[in-house]
Amino acid sequence: MNQHDAALNAEGPEPAAGFEIAFLPWLGINRETTVGTVTFSPLQVQAVQDPVVREYLDRYLPRYREVDGGSVELVVVARHEGVTGFRYHKANEQVDLIRATSVLALAMIAKAQILRTLHNNHLPAPSADSFQLIFQRFTARSDYVGVTAGRWTHTWPLDQVNFTRPWTAVAVHGDDDSHLLEAMGNLLRGRCEVRPELAIEYGAAWSGSAWHTLTVRSSPMRRN
Repeated sequence: MNQHDAALNAEGPEPAAGFEIAFLPWLGINRETTVGTVTFSPLQVQAVQDPVVREYLDRYLPRYREVDGGSVELVVVARHEGVTGFRYHKANEQVDLIRATSVLALAMIAKAQILRTLHNNHLPAPSADSFQLIFQRFTARSDYVGVTAGRWTHTWPLDQVNFTRPWTAVAVHGDDDSHLLEAMGNLLRGRCEVRPELAIEYGAAWSGSAWHTLTVRSSPMRRN
């Protein structure tokens, strides 16, 4: 079951306590971009007002590492307009976040490929792996992190686990196609008479799959 299916099939009341952050650890864009009901922006941990959340993120986010072992310097947070702070996301909010991320990937990959062509393919091929969206839940002052792989969830001490950038999650050069983002954002908000879900998801999935296949063939290895 993928993230989209899991979100659509989520049931039951929200947990009484805890926090959640939705973020893209590998994208690294230093600007704010809005797609429909979702805004993507660089996360400044020290600007987080809740001291409990700030303390956990200050220990958790540095566990995301570059291939050379250094911590990722810039993490992009995805915020739904209906969510205040770092509460758990509802099922429909998760779906909105996933769809907006797919749209952002499509718009940025399209623009980056044009830039790559203009530079005679000397720039790395853009990859959908750069747009990995993570939903991380946590509790106050916890020293652990839950890692889900397939159908299994493992709990690790924060100071004993690292998450390394995939080799295919390269920097996406250039900006995004603003006209495409605006048009698809309107579709996501339901401002058009057509239902956009399948067109957006199939189009973004096809684009992501195509570039993933292209980049994996050129660099199949990942460092653990």
